[in-house]
Amino acid sequence: MDKDSGQNADLRNWLLVGLWGLMFATIFGEGLFAFIEGSNKWGVSLTAVGVIGAIYVDRRARQTPIVATRVAIGALVLTWIFLGYDIYSRVTFRSSINASSPTQGAMLSGLIISYGDCLVTIDGKKLVSWEDKYGVAMICGVTEPNADRYQVQSIAVSSLHAFRPEPIQIQVPYSAEMNATIKQVAAKTPVTGPTPAIGQKLMVQFGVWNEIVLFPTGLDLSPIHCLDDVQRYGGIILSRQFPDCTNCSDTLVTTHVAP
Repeated sequence: MDKDSGQNADLRNWLLVGLWGLMFATIFGEGLFAFIEGSNKWGVSLTAVGVIGAIYVDRRARQTPIVATRVAIGALVLTWIFLGYDIYSRVTFRSSINASSPTQGAMLSGLIISYGDCLVTIDGKKLVSWEDKYGVAMICGVTEPNADRYQVQSIAVSSLHAFRPEPIQIQVPYSAEMNATIKQVAAKTPVTGPTPAIGQKLMVQFGVWNEIVLFPTGLDLSPIHCLDDVQRYGGIILSRQFPDCTNCSDTLVTTHVAP
C-alpha cells in the first residue's frame, strides 16, 4: 500500500514538475522573443511569469524523487533548445531577407541623381546587385490635390530598364490620360488679365510627380495602370522607401494648352 502511494506521489510530482516546468519555460522563452519583436510590455510580463514559475518548479523539484527530477530537467533543457533555435532561425531569416532587399536605406542613399518632368536619373551602381531579379522603371503623373496618387490612372509608365553600374536616365512622354488631366487643370485655372483671344493658348502651371519602381525582370508593364498595380505585379515603389529624399519633390511645370 505504501509502495503504491509512493508511486502515485512520484507520478504526480513528475507531472507537476514536467508539465509545469515546460509551461513556464515556454512562457519565459516567449517573453524573450517578445523583446526581440519589440513588444516590451509583453516581454516584461511573460518573462516575469516564466521566472516566477521556474523558481516555484525548482523548489518543488527539490522535493521530488531523483528520477522525476531528472526527467523534468531533461524536458526543460529540450524546451529551451527548441525555443532558442526558433528565435535564432527567425532573427537569422529576417536578417538575410533585409540584407538581400533593395529597399535598405543604406543602399538607397544617393540613389537619385536628378529629378524632373517625367525624367529621373539614378545611380545604377546602387541596384546592380539585384540585376538578376529586378529591372527599374519610372511612373509619373500630374499632381491632383483631391486625388489618391495610388489610384489615379492618368499616369505614364516607362519601359523596364536593366541595372547597369552607371547613371541610368529614365524618361517617358506624357500619356493621353495625363494630357487630358492637364486640360482639366487648365479649365479650372482662373484666367488673370485679358481674356485670351480665340485660338490663343492658356499658360498653366501644374505639378508632376515621379516614382521609381522595381519590377521582376522581363515583366510586361502594359497592365500597370496605377501605383496600386505595382505591388499586385510583384513590384516595389522604391522611391517610397526614403521619404526624406531631398530630390523627390514634385516638379512644377509651366506649359500652354488650348482652352
